Amino acid sequence: MVFEIGAWRYNAEKSEIQCGSIVRELEPLIEKLLNYFIANSNKIVSRQQLIDNVWQHAYVDDNSINRAISELRKQLKLPDSNHIYIKTHYRKGYSLTYVPVEIPANTYTKTDKNSHTDNNSNTDSNKDSETSTDSNVKTDNVDELNAGSFSKEAGSIKLNIKAIIVAILLLLAFYIAYTSFSSVSFNSDAANNQTSSSDNGNQDKRLERDIEVNSLPASWLIGAESRPLVSPDSSLFSYINTSDEGTKSFVGSLLDNTNTQLEYKSSDIYVISWQVESFNLIAYVRDKKASTCHIGLFDASAFPTVEFVKNLMPCPKKPFYKMELDKQGQNLYYSLKGDNATDLLVWDIEAQQSRMFLSSNDLYKGILQFGISPDGETMFYLKEEHTKPTNVYIYDFQSKESKKVFEFPKFTILKNVSWYTDSNSLIWPSDSGLTTLELDTGLITYLNITNGEPINNLSPINKTQALTVSRPESKSSISIYDMALNLIEDRKFQADGQSFFPRFFNDQLMFVSNRSGAYQYWLAGDELSQISSYDKEYSKIIYPPRIANDGSFYLLQAEYELYLVEAGTGVKRKIEYKDEHFINSSAIGPDKRKIYTVISVNEKTQIWEYDLISNNIKMLIPANATHMLNDPSGNVYYTTGSRLVGLTNSVDIEIKANINIYHSLMSLSNRYFYVYDRKNTQLVRTELTTGETTYIDMPHKIVGFAVNKDDTQIAITTASQTDTQINRTSWK
Repeated sequence: MVFEIGAWRYNAEKSEIQCGSIVRELEPLIEKLLNYFIANSNKIVSRQQLIDNVWQHAYVDDNSINRAISELRKQLKLPDSNHIYIKTHYRKGYSLTYVPVEIPANTYTKTDKNSHTDNNSNTDSNKDSETSTDSNVKTDNVDELNAGSFSKEAGSIKLNIKAIIVAILLLLAFYIAYTSFSSVSFNSDAANNQTSSSDNGNQDKRLERDIEVNSLPASWLIGAESRPLVSPDSSLFSYINTSDEGTKSFVGSLLDNTNTQLEYKSSDIYVISWQVESFNLIAYVRDKKASTCHIGLFDASAFPTVEFVKNLMPCPKKPFYKMELDKQGQNLYYSLKGDNATDLLVWDIEAQQSRMFLSSNDLYKGILQFGISPDGETMFYLKEEHTKPTNVYIYDFQSKESKKVFEFPKFTILKNVSWYTDSNSLIWPSDSGLTTLELDTGLITYLNITNGEPINNLSPINKTQALTVSRPESKSSISIYDMALNLIEDRKFQADGQSFFPRFFNDQLMFVSNRSGAYQYWLAGDELSQISSYDKEYSKIIYPPRIANDGSFYLLQAEYELYLVEAGTGVKRKIEYKDEHFINSSAIGPDKRKIYTVISVNEKTQIWEYDLISNNIKMLIPANATHMLNDPSGNVYYTTGSRLVGLTNSVDIEIKANINIYHSLMSLSNRYFYVYDRKNTQLVRTELTTGETTYIDMPHKIVGFAVNKDDTQIAITTASQTDTQINRTSWK
């Protein structure tokens, strides 16, 4: 039997539920519970009835019933929907919020074997599942009416009607349903009546064309210019300049060559955004002398005079990615890194307090990008997660409702997304040029640049012009200092490409470098020597070296794959996981028999153990872990929240610094845990047994470091960039 329950289709024979590409297999007890609700769909079911008919008089307490109901609700919950399928009636019991409709089995066909399944499912992603004729189309209320009327019509056909009439009716109804499905893009939850584009729809609405660009300089300062932001009326722009004199913010004119530096007391100022329909600038303002940090408001309406107006809020203590002020100047929206993911918060300027605006729902990445529309009426935001399609949402400030307007057909990396000068389309730089998305039609247009360099960042001026910055070339190298930060020798460890991710192994330094688009491990002894190589297919994601404490092997880590490599022979052995999951971090056990990894499972990060001898793999800790680390003795640690926890020893300490950062900015000796505080350019050093914290000021900003086992030397990676210029780029 197959039932339609709201947006779900329940296949009793396969013990699974499905909505579009989401397939979940039900445990026996949960399936039995669902069957009883279906059989009593027009009733309120009491707890005693559940005991009598589901648990069948076996001893069961209230907690067991509560857990079962909670699990069934979890299985029926759709992403980005708050609809509850099982309703609680106070002191009466429970009921289904949808009336199940039985669907004739012959109206369904097998899905493509490569159909993606939801992470909450326990089934393999290649398992066949039953679905509607168009497996990529999701249903809304219109779909429910079509499917419901179809099933009632089929159910009412009497058995004594001639076979030919039955066949004609079935074919006619099937054709009506199919054409209805194919013509509309539906939401994954009918109750919310949200719209999204199907995968096939996205693929059908793509346009690709080549463009030639004409670029002229828009600024002329010496140094690396970055982060151009065009004012709402397209007459001014702000930008940041980094040179030997430091990092400074400027406002320039798009009409002439006038430039004004933003200044306030002895503060470092970094422009973040323009307020909608105004000449107000929101900026990060850090006063070094007073040791204070605020988000400030600057007024550029009397340009070339730009004046500080007021402080809007204290700087968030955790990293934030973007800030925008609404049209009324009352609410400041910002994306803030939480313990697990990035949420969208709002700061009430009058009340001087923040509240959650849009939760990431504990997605591994969350809401990193958003933007208030040019008319100030709506906001776009992206929900992103590793390895999954990115969803585009629109929030309406008047109705206070969100709806999904687009879903990319596969995992897509989007950077620097902004409104495309109107309130109905978005634009962002891509590898080959620019990409635009029309929100009402779902049309994606790829503008491939046939001349000129790739664009790293842009801010639209109008439909055919934007301020752009090309990606700067950088050179990174490694130097070794003693712990007093005196240079040990006047030479830099650098192969013939970029050099980064230093790690001490015994008394030698190991690091990563690149050549001809591929990456290798290098060893710095009396002379530099290459000891391994990454294949080019793994060149996009590089990790610091992970080497056994006796030097016998090391780990080569790519996004979904982990290889054990023998140091002497270079022979690779792939570590086979049961399912393909994103590998966040890895470490080698002290006995060199086990490998520990942090992987993403069911939208959570967990620690798994792989036994190299038995090839057994098991989950050790279902908690949220971020990084795996080894100390020089081979002990394994992991970070979670703000704590460092020993996996193979009893260490569990609070770290007084942000440790939700990239693992090249952490290091372990046998006595201390070090993490780099980018904001204050300090090393935060925590004693592993006492938890005592000390701070070491760094002479300059770094992009990676490592400390040797006895805390006497530190290897520091520094990077220098070529000068860049902001250009005014036009195309047709």
